[in-house]
Amino acid sequence: MRSKIITVTPNMASIWLSSNTKNRPLRRALVSFYSDQMKKGEWKLTHQGIAFSSEGVLIDGQHRLRAICESGVAVQMLVIEGVDEATMIVVDDHAKRSPCDTMIVCGVDLPKSNEKEFVATARAMMVSSNWSWKWTKTDLLNFIKTHRDSINHSLCLFQGHIHVPGVTCATVASVIARAWYNGVKTRGLEFAEVLKTGVVQSNDDTAAIRLRDILSGVNGKIRGSRDVLLTHKRTERALYSFNNRLPLVKIYPAEKELFPLPDEVK
Repeated sequence: MRSKIITVTPNMASIWLSSNTKNRPLRRALVSFYSDQMKKGEWKLTHQGIAFSSEGVLIDGQHRLRAICESGVAVQMLVIEGVDEATMIVVDDHAKRSPCDTMIVCGVDLPKSNEKEFVATARAMMVSSNWSWKWTKTDLLNFIKTHRDSINHSLCLFQGHIHVPGVTCATVASVIARAWYNGVKTRGLEFAEVLKTGVVQSNDDTAAIRLRDILSGVNGKIRGSRDVLLTHKRTERALYSFNNRLPLVKIYPAEKELFPLPDEVK
C-alpha cells in the first residue's frame, strides 16, 4: 500500500467517485453533515482518508468525496492506494468512539461518578429551537466547556439514592441547567425534589407532579430524538409554571424556548 496527503478538490473528488463501483448506498444526511463541517473549516486531516484498490476501485471514502463536491471546498485527505479489495469486509468494523469517549480523549475533566450522564445532559441542553440534531463533537466539546457549571448544578440535584426511571433523566436535568441561567435556582431545587419524591408542599407545585406522572408513565419512555424534544418542551412548560407558582392541569409542550442560554439571547 502507498499513502500520501493530497489536497482534494471538488473536481478531483468528482473524478474519483466515477470509480465508486463497489460500495454501500449513499447516506445523504451524512454527506450534508460532512459538507457543513468542510464549509465551516472544521474538517480535520486524520489517518482516516480515501482508499483505492490496486485496480483503482474506490474502497473507502465515498461520503467524504461527495461532501467535497457539495461543499465546493478543497480539503486535505490521506489517500491510500493498493488496498486489497477483500479488506472491504472489515472497513469501519471497529468500535466507534462515543461522545463520552471523545470528551475524555480530548482531556475534558468529567465527573468520574457520572461521566455519561454529564455528556447526555449537555447533549440534551443543545436541543432547542436554535439547534438541529446534526451537531459535531467539536460543538459538544465547546458547549461543555462553556456550560460546565450549570450542568454540574443540575446533576447535583438528582444525586442520591432516589432514581425515578424516565423522570430523573438527562433531558429533565438539561432543562433545569438551562433555567439556572434564568435565575431559577431555589425553585429548581424544589422542582427536582418533587420529581424525585412525588411529594408536594402546596397547590403551587402541581406542575411538577403532572410532569412526573407523564414521564413515569408508559408513554414517558424516552427512546429517540422526537421523544427527547417532546420531553424537553414539556419539562420547560412545567418548570416555567412551577417557578411562577402557576398550577397546571395539563402540560402542553412549550411553543418556544422558555429558558434560553446567554448566547441564544444574543
